[in-house]
Amino acid sequence: MLLLGGLGAGAFLAGRWVADPAAATSTAPAGRHEAGLPPTPTPPAAGSPPDEPRSSGAIGHWQASGHEASDAATDLAAATGDGVHLLGDSIGARLLPALRVRVSGRPLSYDVWNGRPTPAALDTLARTSAERGLAPTVLVVCGSNDIFDPWHLEQQVDRAREIVGRRRLLWVTPFVSRPSAPAADMRNSAVLGLALERAAAVGTVELVRWFEYLARLPGDTSDHVEDGVHPTPRGAAALADLVLASLH
Repeated sequence: MLLLGGLGAGAFLAGRWVADPAAATSTAPAGRHEAGLPPTPTPPAAGSPPDEPRSSGAIGHWQASGHEASDAATDLAAATGDGVHLLGDSIGARLLPALRVRVSGRPLSYDVWNGRPTPAALDTLARTSAERGLAPTVLVVCGSNDIFDPWHLEQQVDRAREIVGRRRLLWVTPFVSRPSAPAADMRNSAVLGLALERAAAVGTVELVRWFEYLARLPGDTSDHVEDGVHPTPRGAAALADLVLASLH
């Protein structure tokens, strides 16, 4: 199932984006440009605020944000058993307590860092794999911080697959719709979702469909996502249930 709500918004807003030729300087990697599509926009300058509906703005200095990781013993237990490794951002940090309950019979290792984008998260994953090994199942909760430059997630998913090798790779589909930039955020969430759909279609990754779950809720999403990004306790429980269903 495609990201219907996000894709509709993404298609409309993409049309508005390319109506401004100055916003469409190509930075697409060689071999990834698809015939008939406009060139990839140039990412905004560091620190740029949202420019609704064209841009979600630019990522901030996430490196000073909260970081939590499991210890070596937990990592080893997960890697040598039937464990799960959670690699995440602040969405993953909100998910972690509920996930602990859902997978209590399996070792759970984790590395969650608020604000961290996917490339930096995969740097960490590569180090963890080399130094301690990875669990048989790797769950990635990243992408929400890639809305500021969403055009390269497909290559990052390929990179994640190279790191995890033959292990199972699950990825939570990002949902971002902040009050400051709801249309731009939905558009960029759709771009990220399309990249994940393409990867799933060729078997690179399995998707945990958080975006789709939220898109199908009646009414607004405020009881599941408190600020357009982060899950409430109810939302974290729902996301943990989606993960558990995917693990079976």
